[in-house]
Amino acid sequence: MDLVAYLAFPSVVAAHPNSADGPAVQKRRLAVIDATIQKGPTGFVPIGRGEGTPACFVGYAFRLNGSTYTGLFALYGNRDDVERVRKNFSSGSIRVRYNPANPSVSYLNELNDSRFGRLSADSESSTFGAGSAF
Repeated sequence: MDLVAYLAFPSVVAAHPNSADGPAVQKRRLAVIDATIQKGPTGFVPIGRGEGTPACFVGYAFRLNGSTYTGLFALYGNRDDVERVRKNFSSGSIRVRYNPANPSVSYLNELNDSRFGRLSADSESSTFGAGSAF
């Protein structure tokens, strides 16, 4: 199922910056922008060898300098919470951080949005890959 969710968003992926400078320095170098969100499918986030946890995927897009950049994050936890959040997740916008030198590198500004309920959020590049511009 996680492959199905990943294939549903082949170019809608998010990245989380990692650097030797550490997250505090890295965070100051990034810009914040409002992105439009869109609910995606449910699936699984891998958590080990052949293991996974239920998740719903949410895509986002933002425009910058005439290009549209996209990202994806997963909200994961127990199956009932995942279904409840997916069913009731509101459309609108969400704040994301992006690298001004490479806006394809973006991730959620806050991992504890009240719309996530008890679910955990993940927008790590190790889970989803590299971002895209259109």
